[in-house]
Amino acid sequence: MKVFNLSQLLDGFLPPNLEQRADPVRRHKIFVATSFIVALFACIYGVLSYFIEFNVGLYSMIGAVLLFGMLPYLLRRGMGIHLLGIVFSSFVLALNVVLVCYSGGLFTSPVTPFIILPPVFALVFCDRRTAWIFVGLSVGYVLTLVLLQMQKTHRSESVLLSMLEIGITRPILCTGLISVLLNYPNKIPRVATSFFLHSLDSTEAQV
Repeated sequence: MKVFNLSQLLDGFLPPNLEQRADPVRRHKIFVATSFIVALFACIYGVLSYFIEFNVGLYSMIGAVLLFGMLPYLLRRGMGIHLLGIVFSSFVLALNVVLVCYSGGLFTSPVTPFIILPPVFALVFCDRRTAWIFVGLSVGYVLTLVLLQMQKTHRSESVLLSMLEIGITRPILCTGLISVLLNYPNKIPRVATSFFLHSLDSTEAQV
């Protein structure tokens, strides 16, 4: 009986000229796995949209399934992961804009928290510079919706507070944190251990 091997399945989508080092191989495998997972999520979201008669969500998810399902095959044919990462992140951002605008607005839409994802995907699949560009795009998108909301409701103080919480602090903090985790993976355990030991010594001294 043949046992299913996820690693071999992901290997089948790696480009033939890929440099056989741990980091590039890992990054390409994460891209393939994430593309299929997001395509599956879009498929489920599309089915739910059909049953609740949310046509914008249904049509958006059909496009998402096709795009995200196609990305691993484009990767296997030799298209660069940096370009595909930009396409991936851009489409996630575009989906967020469409779904937020048609499902209640920035402060009531259930998909608003997903605004943090485009910079994170850009950081994992591309580089820090691209990630911060997507942070800027995400923040600009939120600011635009906030200004439109302020013109409608005239509640500037409450809107600004919600803006800081939802659309600006989260993308920046998430991107910054993941950037640290990716670029200094060996230092973080040592820093955490040192902090823990220092706290333990202080506690023992107080006792």
